Amino acid sequence: MSITRSAVVLPLASVCLLLAGCASVPEEVEPPLQGPKAVLTDTALQSGGSRGHLFYLSRREGKDVANTGSATAKATYGKGAALHTVRVSRELPAGPQTLRLSGHPVNAMPIQAMFAKHCRAEGEVKVDLQADRRYVVRGLINAVGCAVWIEDEEGGELAGSRVSAPGLK
Repeated sequence: MSITRSAVVLPLASVCLLLAGCASVPEEVEPPLQGPKAVLTDTALQSGGSRGHLFYLSRREGKDVANTGSATAKATYGKGAALHTVRVSRELPAGPQTLRLSGHPVNAMPIQAMFAKHCRAEGEVKVDLQADRRYVVRGLINAVGCAVWIEDEEGGELAGSRVSAPGLK
C-alpha cells in the first residue's frame, strides 16, 4: 500500500490552516504621549452584586480606546451573576479634541438584560482639555433620562457638552 503525496499534504495543510486561525493578532501599541497631558478617568457604579451603571470614553478622534465597558465585560466574563466593574484611567494630550462618550446600565449576565429596563446615552463631544488637569466621565441614569458628560475632577466644571437620551424603558 503506497501513500500518495496528496494524502499527506492535504491533511497537513488543513492542520496548518486551523492552527493559523488560532494565532492572536498583536494589539496596536500607541507611542507614549509627548507634550502636555490631561488624565481622564471613567466611572463604574455598582448597584447590587450583578448590576451597575457605566460612564466612559469609548473613542478619541475616531479611534477606539481602552475603556471601562470593555474592561468590565472582560473581568465579568465567566463569573456567573457576579459583576466585576473596572475603572479605566488614561492620559490624553491636552488641547481640543473630539471624544465619544457612552453611558448605560450593565448586567453580569446577558439574560438579565432581557428583563431589565434600558437606556443608552452615546455621542461625541468637543472638549478642550487643559494640561496637568484631571477629568472624570460622569453620568446619570433614571426613569426621566440618561446622560453622560466630562467634568473637571477638582471643581466639577463641565468640559464640553452633555450627551442625553430618554430614560429607562
